[in-house]
Amino acid sequence: MPFTFVTLGNPDRTAQFGAEQIIIGNVSLFEYGGLVWLFFHLVVLIYEEPTLTASFGSDYAAFCAEVPRWIPRLTPWTAHPDV
Repeated sequence: MPFTFVTLGNPDRTAQFGAEQIIIGNVSLFEYGGLVWLFFHLVVLIYEEPTLTASFGSDYAAFCAEVPRWIPRLTPWTAHPDV
């Protein structure tokens, strides 16, 4: 069900990493986090999204049009009956 709010990523893991950065307060952790985020963002753009588009076609395109990539929705997404 989490993918009805945001298209990818594990929100628990992301929140845990963010909490560790805040608790430890080490600037290098923020830099590392930014590099990790950039790496995963590029993987999503270069590999994951084209692969899913090739696999699911217009269904995945409709899903992407309704569900943001990184920022969660406030309400869950439900597929339209005609899709």
